[in-house]
Parts: sequence; structure tokens; C-alpha cells
Amino acid sequence: MISLRRSIDEEEERQRARLLEEALACYGAAIAGIRVHALRACPPLAEGYTFSFAQLEQALAGPVEREALERSSVCLNDHLKRFGDEASRDYHAKADEIRDAVRLLAAATETFAARTGTGSKDFTRFANRIEWIAGVENLTELRRQLRQEVQSMRARMEQMALEDRETVERLECELAGVRQRLEAAETLASRDLLTHLANRRELERQVRLRISRKSTFCMILFDLTRFQSINDRYGELMGDTVLRDFASRLVHNIRVTDVGCRWGGDEFIVLLDCPIQEALIRSRQLHQRVCGRYAIGSERQEVRIEVAASMAVAEHHPGETAEELLTRAGSLFSNAA
Repeated sequence: MISLRRSIDEEEERQRARLLEEALACYGAAIAGIRVHALRACPPLAEGYTFSFAQLEQALAGPVEREALERSSVCLNDHLKRFGDEASRDYHAKADEIRDAVRLLAAATETFAARTGTGSKDFTRFANRIEWIAGVENLTELRRQLRQEVQSMRARMEQMALEDRETVERLECELAGVRQRLEAAETLASRDLLTHLANRRELERQVRLRISRKSTFCMILFDLTRFQSINDRYGELMGDTVLRDFASRLVHNIRVTDVGCRWGGDEFIVLLDCPIQEALIRSRQLHQRVCGRYAIGSERQEVRIEVAASMAVAEHHPGETAEELLTRAGSLFSNAA
């Protein structure tokens, strides 16, 4: 009887182990699905979170203790919340900027229609149409409609050029202002909203540009040490302030030709147009200037935080593609952490 009971207990233990293994596999697959598919909802931000989600997947590769699983769940929820908040801010910032530019275009069109009777009916229609476009919620559709109306307006302007060149030139000046507003809105897509550094997509563009020019360049990679403990102790708002201050120190200690980037989370990269020997010297100098004590808050409620960062340097190899360099850079982050 004792032997039979032991066999039953052992079988139940094996079943529990199999169920736990299957549950961990499902959990890992869910994280992978988020990394591969869900983050694509906001491409400018998604690339910065890919490495963080990949780390969560790797943590499930071996035996997992209950405490580690609980930490993984907390980290996953934190990543998703931060991604959602940043994606929402990114979307609304771009949407508001573009809608302001579109309404400015409508006002300029109405002004032109009031100044001249030539073609005023056409331009009044343009103004009404553009005002309607400004209310379109879907930004992709808004841009498509706007491009279509601007093309129609340009054709009408060319027709009117022989009739009243001076008036057309005034309108062109107003449209130039609108284009600047639209370009400013598009610039948001290349910037990290929290730190205002270049985001990962802009860094990849800069890397491809240098490769096409056959330039010699290097990357300095920074990974803030124990940053999660700052969030845990002082809160995420304080953590965001630390990231902004770190980015400020970073950008004020590099050349105007260098590119400072927030790679994602608490990871930063500086792109240098120089060979590895110079990059190693400059990386040590930069590390000393961006790490150390940070005074966060007001004088009455000031918190002093020691900020440290692991660092690695990567040089572009001749013939190496942008994807290969960035993959190698990601592995250096892992080794530096």
C-alpha cells in the first residue's frame, strides 16, 4: 500500500510539473506575441521596447522560481503600461499638431478667397473641405485627404498664376508656413517623447546613411544600472525625471555632429563619426560626465540619487549591414548589463 501511494504521489507531482511547464510556455508565447505583433501598433516606440520584452522571454528559458515569475509579471505589466502611455502621448501629439496645421491651411485658403474674386468659389470649397478634413480621426486618412486637396489647390494656383501672380505669391508664403508646421509634426516621429533624443527609428536611419556614405563610425552604449530600483523606491515620475536629466547630460557632452538616442527603456546610444581608438577615449570621458550624483526635485524637496551605467563600444565593420550592427549592439547591451 505504501509503495502504491508513493507511485500515485509521484505521478501527481509529474503532472503538476508538466502543467507548470505548459503554463510557462504559454506565458512565454504570450510575451513573444506582444513583442512581435502588439508593439507594431506604434512603430516609433515599439522598437525601443523589443529588447525589454526579449529579456523577459529569455528569463523563462530555464528553471523559474515563483519569486522570479512574480517579478516577471510585474515587469511585463510595467512595460505594457509605459508603452501604452507613451503611444497615447505620441499619437495625440502628432494628431494635434497635424490638425492645427490643417486648420491653418483652411484659414489661409479663406483669406485668399476673400482677397480676390478670381477663383474665390473654388478656394471657398477648398477651405470648407480642408476644415472637414481637420476633423478626421484616422491620421492616415487625414494625410491622404490633405495630400489630395493640396494637389488640387496647386493645380488651381498654376492656372491662376498668369492672372494674378502677386496674389498667388502671398498664398504661397502662407502655404510655406503650413508646410513647416507639417514638417514639425513629422519630426515628432523621429524623437523620443520623454527625453527628446532621437528614437530608435531615427538612429537606424542615421546608421544606414553612414553606411551608404562608407563612413567610419562607432556606437557608445549605456545601460543604467539598477534603474528599476529607482522606480520602485521613488516612483515612475521620479524615474522619468532621471531619464530626462541623464539625456540632458548626454546631449550637452557630445558634439553637434554626434547623434544621441534613447534606445529603449533605460538604454541609450551615442553615434560617433570616428574610429574605435578615438571612440574609446571619448566614451570614458562621457561616462564620467553622465554618471554620478543627480539632484532631483526642488530645493525644499530635493532627492539626491547616484546614477551609474554600464557601457560598451561598438565600431561598424566594413560590409556590415545596419541590421547586423544593431543586432551586435543589442548583444553588447546584454554583456554590459
